[in-house]
Amino acid sequence: MIAAPMRKGLGTLLLAVLALGPLLLVLRAGGMVSGGARTSGASARAGPGGAVALRSQDGFAFTLKAPAMRIVPATAGVTDFVTQLVLPERVALLPRAAFSFSRLARDPGPWSALPRFAGYQAETLLAADADLVIAAGWQAPETTAALRRAGVAVLVLAVPESWT
Repeated sequence: MIAAPMRKGLGTLLLAVLALGPLLLVLRAGGMVSGGARTSGASARAGPGGAVALRSQDGFAFTLKAPAMRIVPATAGVTDFVTQLVLPERVALLPRAAFSFSRLARDPGPWSALPRFAGYQAETLLAADADLVIAAGWQAPETTAALRRAGVAVLVLAVPESWT
C-alpha cells in the first residue's frame, strides 16, 4: 500500500504530466515521436525531420523546426518542469521567483549560475535571445504578442483545472 503523502505526490506528478504533454514534446531532444498530445487547450504534434507543430493554449499555431536551445520558462511552475527535462545549457534565463517558489528554492544546483528576470516583459526576454518562451495563460498577453511579433516562439500553457 502506498502511503498518503506518496499518493498525493504521485497524483500531483500525474496531473502535471497530463497537463504539460505539449511541453514534454517541445523539449524532447529530437527523437522519434508518434501521434500527438492534446491537453489544457495546447497541442503538439511531431512532424517530419524532428519538427514539432504546436498550438498554444491561446490558439496561436507555430512550428519548431529544431529543438529549442535558449528556453525561457516564464513562471516558477514552468521552471519546475523545464529544469527536470533539459540541461541548464538549454535555458537562457530563469524567473527570479523560481528561487523562492519552485524546487530551485531548496536546491538550485547548477541553475543558480543562470541569469534571472523579475517580470514577464518583452524587452528583458528579447535581450536574452530566447528561441522559446513557455508562459502561463494568466500572464500579460501584450508581452506574448510583442515577443511573437519579434519572431520568438511562445507556448502559452493553460492551468490544469481538473483530473479529466
